[in-house]
Amino acid sequence: FAVGDVSPQVRINPATTTIKIIDDDYVIGFEHDAYSVSEEDGSVQVCAGLIRDTFKKPIHLTLTTVDGSATGTTDYTSMTWSQEINSTLGIPSCMVIPVINDET
Repeated sequence: FAVGDVSPQVRINPATTTIKIIDDDYVIGFEHDAYSVSEEDGSVQVCAGLIRDTFKKPIHLTLTTVDGSATGTTDYTSMTWSQEINSTLGIPSCMVIPVINDET
């Protein structure tokens, strides 16, 4: 914001400032903080859902696998998953990630 028409008797320093607006109308959370799976399990289910929704409208959620201690195509099937999440709090949407049993 800029300050204009300031009386000569009043000094405002600085004359501009920055305001950061945090857009927290929607807050999405995962069902678990961390997921652990054995190769023999064959897959892992990852669930996310709305924790806060001030607009009460569906939103579009996209989850993408990213390599960490496991590598896509050799340890799991790399994928991107998209779904519209309804505005009911606490009802998660889940993606299933296939795990590759390479027996090593």
